[in-house]
Amino acid sequence: MTITTNTLKGVATAVTGIILGVAVLGSGSAAAQEPRIPSDSTIYSWMSHIAGLGVRMPGTHALREASRYVHDHFVASGLENVGYEPADSS
Repeated sequence: MTITTNTLKGVATAVTGIILGVAVLGSGSAAAQEPRIPSDSTIYSWMSHIAGLGVRMPGTHALREASRYVHDHFVASGLENVGYEPADSS
């Protein structure tokens, strides 16, 4: 797989969302908890997984998988009212 600037930007955006969800909101109210920053190896594993999905163009399986992956991490971190709306790009 060729790593391009756009690939890195897309991965960075998705991983940043996961990190913010986990670190800031954790498993409850943001005011009630100290931020928990994931370890470097955890962040790298998230990046590797998302990058390994391939090109995430609208309507592709890779984009749907990356979206689901980020959604699932938000839910697992305890965020409430996490939405997920698949879009039909045809």
